[in-house]
Amino acid sequence: MKKIRKLIIGLAAIALPVCGVLRAEVITLQDFSGVTDGTALPSVSGWSLQSGTTNATVSATAGYSGAGATMNNLSLYRYTIPTEDKMTAGGTTISGYSVKLQLSSANNYQQAQILAGKNDGVNGLAVVFDGGTSDVNTDNVIKISSGGTGWGSITYTTLSLNWKANDWYQVDFTNISLVSSGYGSAVTGYVTITDLTTSTILLSNQLVTGFGNSGTFNTIDSLLVGNKASARQINFDDLTAMAVPEPGALSLIGLTLLSLPLLRRRIRTS
Repeated sequence: MKKIRKLIIGLAAIALPVCGVLRAEVITLQDFSGVTDGTALPSVSGWSLQSGTTNATVSATAGYSGAGATMNNLSLYRYTIPTEDKMTAGGTTISGYSVKLQLSSANNYQQAQILAGKNDGVNGLAVVFDGGTSDVNTDNVIKISSGGTGWGSITYTTLSLNWKANDWYQVDFTNISLVSSGYGSAVTGYVTITDLTTSTILLSNQLVTGFGNSGTFNTIDSLLVGNKASARQINFDDLTAMAVPEPGALSLIGLTLLSLPLLRRRIRTS
C-alpha cells in the first residue's frame, strides 16, 4: 500500500506542474517593452500603416502596464503575425488572439476598431468600441462583424454594452473556425471582452462572423488596430496569441487523472 501511495504522489507531482504550464500557454507577440519612447509605430518591427495618417507612437506610459502605443488620428495599423504564430485552417498550434486597449476621455464619436484577419485585413473578424453621440458613457455600444465584403464595408451587429472611457479592456478572439474554401462570411469565432480596470466580463463567448471576399479565409496572419474617428486618443498594448496545449502533455494529464481512481480503489482493498 505504501508503494501505491508513493506512486500516486509521483503521478500527481508530474501532473500538477504540467497543468500549470497548460494554463499559461500565452505567447506575447508585442508588448512594446524595450521600444524607445516616442518611436513611430511603423518603425517598430512587425508594424505598418494600413490606412490613414501616420501618427501613432510608442509611449513609455501609454500601455496597460508600462509602455504601449497611442494614436489620435483617423488611421488603421497592421501587425504582421510571425509565421510560427499564425493560425491556419486545420492547424493545431494557435487557438486565438487578444489585444488590450483603452479609449481615453469621454469624447463623442470615439470608435476603436480591432481586426483579426488575413491579407492585411481584407478577410477578418472585427470588434468596434463605438462612443455614440454624446460626451458621456451612456450611449456607448460595442459592434461585432456579421459579414461584409472587406474591411471598408463590414456589416455589424450592435450590442448595447456600456463600456467606459479610460478603462482598459482585453478583447479575445477564440474558437475561430477557418475554412479551406470560402470567403470571410464562411468563418466564425467567439469574442470575449473583459474590463481589466474593474475585473468584470463585459461580453462572454459572443459569436462573431467574418467579412471579406478576396481569397480563401484560411489563415489569420495579421492583427489590426484602428481609430475610426479623428482627434480621439486610443492606447493599446499586449498583443498575444493563445497556444493549443501539446497532445503529449494532454495525454500525460489524462493518463494521470484516469489512474488515480483505480489506484485509490486498490488502496482501499489492500
